[in-house]
Amino acid sequence: ARIMQSGGAQFVPWMDPGTKAEALVEMPSNGNGEIELLGVPAETQISLAISGDHWVERKVPLAALRNGERRALGDLSIARGVLLLGRVLGEDNKPVVEAKVVVAERSGSAMPGGIMLGGMEGGTQRRVETDTEGRFRIPGLAPKEYTATATQVGRVQAETDVLLSLSNPDHRVELRMSDGGWITGV
Repeated sequence: ARIMQSGGAQFVPWMDPGTKAEALVEMPSNGNGEIELLGVPAETQISLAISGDHWVERKVPLAALRNGERRALGDLSIARGVLLLGRVLGEDNKPVVEAKVVVAERSGSAMPGGIMLGGMEGGTQRRVETDTEGRFRIPGLAPKEYTATATQVGRVQAETDVLLSLSNPDHRVELRMSDGGWITGV
């Protein structure tokens, strides 16, 4: 679980899911799924984020705590999710290091390639970068259809559709990029 803060304004995650919030406190649950967060700053608009590799993240806005206040939140539930593990390789089968990977939820209004036109609303979108082995991991995705896209300057974009299911909680995907270039401008 994490306690998050966002600027001076109230953080309402379901109204602005793209808002980047800084984790103020992070704590794993005990064996019973219970958490006790210590060191939460007083008089700060906060949100509790609960997640895990196989659990879809849930954010719960909380009223600011008063100095010295202890608050019991009761039982909170989160949905089961899928851990997406992937690798990006080049034409030579070598890992592509620091490739940008975007996994975007496919919706009925999206065009092929996950392209959204003005006025279309997109769903979940997560961005990561590959490590020195070309690997990436995206925890806590809902079981839905996604498009995974890898980009890197000097290479041709790689893309594949991914159908995540709870019957395969550790889904693996491989993206292959070929050498190439980008053309920009008019």
